[in-house]
Amino acid sequence: MNEIITSDFPDRAAADKDKKVQRTCFSHLWSFFCSSTFLITGIGFAIALALLGATRSYGLASGFAFIYAFFWQRRATRQGCFMPVFIFMAFFTWQLLVVGALVYNTGLYRQIDFVQLRNDLKREAPELYEFGEKIVKNLGIDVQGMMTNVVDAARNAVAEFTRDPEEKRLIELEHAFQENPGSVSAVMALAEAYAARSDLASVKLATALYEALVEVEANDTCLAALADCYARLLRPDMAFTTAARRAWLPQAPLDRVARQLALLAITANDLPRGIFELEKLLLAPTAEEPEIKLLLAGLNHDLGNDERAMLLLNEIIAEVPAGFATAQQATKLQQIWQAK
Repeated sequence: MNEIITSDFPDRAAADKDKKVQRTCFSHLWSFFCSSTFLITGIGFAIALALLGATRSYGLASGFAFIYAFFWQRRATRQGCFMPVFIFMAFFTWQLLVVGALVYNTGLYRQIDFVQLRNDLKREAPELYEFGEKIVKNLGIDVQGMMTNVVDAARNAVAEFTRDPEEKRLIELEHAFQENPGSVSAVMALAEAYAARSDLASVKLATALYEALVEVEANDTCLAALADCYARLLRPDMAFTTAARRAWLPQAPLDRVARQLALLAITANDLPRGIFELEKLLLAPTAEEPEIKLLLAGLNHDLGNDERAMLLLNEIIAEVPAGFATAQQATKLQQIWQAK
């Protein structure tokens, strides 16, 4: 008896399992109808976006929504009739928002004459016009305000989706600065983010933040960045003064200070000022004399002081061992300038 029960049990379990996964004809028809509707609607919105000249961002926002909703509704049709309807409404609403945002951003809505459209509707379909007018009056809906809010919401959603990672990072740093404006690290991070941008407004903001940091604690990093910002704002005198101020700091990296001063002299087209600042820097007890002399030689040569430039090169060659990079560079420059 036990053998009979045991041998019959797997067959019965398999039969019950087949009954559970079996779908009715209506379920298959409903699934086919929903999938067809989704495909037709998706193709329609794709054609609309193509005709409106949608960019890649709008296409991705629309395409991902279609793929996600399509497979979600296919699964939902196997479990009931109502969930696919809600999925379709959510999908349709999102696509309308994408199209509305595209129309708003491209300014196509300005080409529509709403007054003429209202008059045409009133003339061609007076009953429909009166019906719509009664609904609006009874509900007290501000259609224009509602549409503006919907378009703004869609625009913000699309902007957030398509926003550049660098811009998102900048927004995060601005929020961190607003929450803790007294934090030196937050101010420094925000200043660096502004300085990395190319527009004039960002450079001015970075300059203001670096100036505030220098007033609190003048460190080498802030002074170097502030000098670069002054140079980008076409304020060479402030740039030279700030860069030279780096040499006053204890344990200042004078080789880096010298390179920044030489670069400022070239970019600002003020070689005499650069030579003057490097000559002063050369008097510092801890100065890297060979490297500073090499930079001085280059600036003097560009200015036309070839005699002074060759004298500096000879000093470098005499002081520095031949195997060092500075001596090799000085020898190479001497040969090039003598050949001219």
